[in-house]
Amino acid sequence: MRRSVFLLFMLLLLALGGNSLFSAKLAATYSEEIDTTIDTSYSFGVGAPNYSIAFHVGTLTIQKTGNGQLRNYYGLTLDPSGYGNNPLTLSSSRPINGNSSFNAQLVAKINRNSSTQVVVIDQDSEDTSLISTYYVNNYPITIDFYVRIAGIAAPELAAGAHFQFADPPGGDLGSFRVKTFYPVFLFFLGTEYIDINNDDLSVPYFSTDYTSGSQNFININSEEPTVYASLTIEQTPEESSFLLREASGTQAKTVGLARISLSGYQSTNTYGVQIVFSDGYASQTPQFLLKHEEIDTYIPFTVLFGSESIENGKMTVWDNLVYGSSNTKILSVTGIDQSYAQTCVSGEYSDTIYVTITPLDSNVIAQ
Repeated sequence: MRRSVFLLFMLLLLALGGNSLFSAKLAATYSEEIDTTIDTSYSFGVGAPNYSIAFHVGTLTIQKTGNGQLRNYYGLTLDPSGYGNNPLTLSSSRPINGNSSFNAQLVAKINRNSSTQVVVIDQDSEDTSLISTYYVNNYPITIDFYVRIAGIAAPELAAGAHFQFADPPGGDLGSFRVKTFYPVFLFFLGTEYIDINNDDLSVPYFSTDYTSGSQNFININSEEPTVYASLTIEQTPEESSFLLREASGTQAKTVGLARISLSGYQSTNTYGVQIVFSDGYASQTPQFLLKHEEIDTYIPFTVLFGSESIENGKMTVWDNLVYGSSNTKILSVTGIDQSYAQTCVSGEYSDTIYVTITPLDSNVIAQ
């Protein structure tokens, strides 16, 4: 009986001594990244095949606090809590290479002892081991979280595109806690959750809501480089004049070629402009007017823009414009009432048509 009491007394002494001996502890701070501008994954130090671009999520710093000795800790593990996904799905505000949905993954870059390690976070399992070495020492330890995106070869392709996490499955990063382990007795280990921001609760990777339908977007600070759009009307000598009968009724006479050239930033994206044709004689009708060279006699006509009939002063859209000078549409004259034209004074008739373009894309400037 005395022996049992003595052993219990010794264990209590060890326990009390342990509380005094290990007076220092671990604490962590986490800060969410505000600037989610996309860059190359290699520039962030998390490069991987098929994941060429990435954005920063946040930074976790673990350090020793208090005076005294810190107990020996074994390993460091991330414990996901709350709803989370990995792999992830991001939706884009505009198509990139013909796609608006992209696979992505959450990763952690661990910096300690002047070395760096990248770990893919497994949100579907209970834990992800961040550090697996037997003893964890030399603090602070800095862990940066990133989302790597697949299917986009360079950040320039995503310039000006804004992203959100798609509806589940595939959206939201959820939240996390971090835990480590310490020896208790023989081969038994105790678990210690490290307080983050002075709290023992889980911390969201993003407190900002970047899920689909919210008012917040990833890569919102990115601006697409400037593209310049210039319009030219090209005419051959044969197209600069015609006989009225060549454009009467449903007959169409080609009078020129409209060309829009895109220069500046070279991209695989497509663009669009609003285009307006206005009659030089201030026609008050949808048709344009040919005026006699000497007197105020007019003959109405219609302009064809490609195969589209254009109304005077009314806007139409020219879209799917690509980089370079291959964007063209034939301009034709049609719709002349030959019976009416025969009653008009003979001679030469002409019209001047003003054409204006207004870009539909914020990064396109008309020249």
